[in-house]
Amino acid sequence: MNRYALAALAMAVMGTAPAYAMTGYSPADDTRAAIELRIGVDLLAHGRDNDAIPHLDAALDQSPDDVGILSDLAAAHRRVARASTGTARDAEMRLSAAYYHRVLEQDLNDRDFLAYMGELYLSRDDVRSARDELKALDAACPEGCAQHDQLAASIANYAPPPAP
Repeated sequence: MNRYALAALAMAVMGTAPAYAMTGYSPADDTRAAIELRIGVDLLAHGRDNDAIPHLDAALDQSPDDVGILSDLAAAHRRVARASTGTARDAEMRLSAAYYHRVLEQDLNDRDFLAYMGELYLSRDDVRSARDELKALDAACPEGCAQHDQLAASIANYAPPPAP
């Protein structure tokens, strides 16, 4: 077969190939991402934030604008920052903020933002500012809301870091 016939055959095959074959997408990618997400969420639920992050990252690769995954990553990095010190803590806080900013780009929810900022202040040992965010949540949801309850519990359970 000459090269022109071979090129024509290749173009014919490529023209009839499913779109996902040309893009590198496979339906199995969705399945893997769903499994990674379930593993990551389960690890988060059991307080294993560091272990959850790679699984959540893998799920995010498949769905880069998924607000739930972005929120989980923001929370995981914020909690890892609490257990870290120095530049590691700063890096984790920056990652948390970056993921949360992506959440806000997708879904600007004032209650979520206030709760996140309160948690961020607690991570920085600024209880007074966290209480200010809780007061703002009082105004944002006078009938009560999950974000208020969560931040109130975090403030109630806050323990300052041990003195060096």
